Amino acid sequence: MDKNITVKISERRYDALAFILESKGTTLEKELDDALEQIFSKHVKGDLRNFVEKSEGKISAGGVQE
Repeated sequence: MDKNITVKISERRYDALAFILESKGTTLEKELDDALEQIFSKHVKGDLRNFVEKSEGKISAGGVQE
């Protein structure tokens, strides 16, 4: 099950970010997804990360990332 995270940002900052990121072919949501993945990889190590990724179907039982 996915969880939702709520963050507060001023409307001006959001609009500026959305504008710039759109011009670069991406979105704030995509950038936040990437940042969360980096945070997860930085802090969740080894067997625990492998267990979580296997349970999500991100890596096969042989350890190959899909």
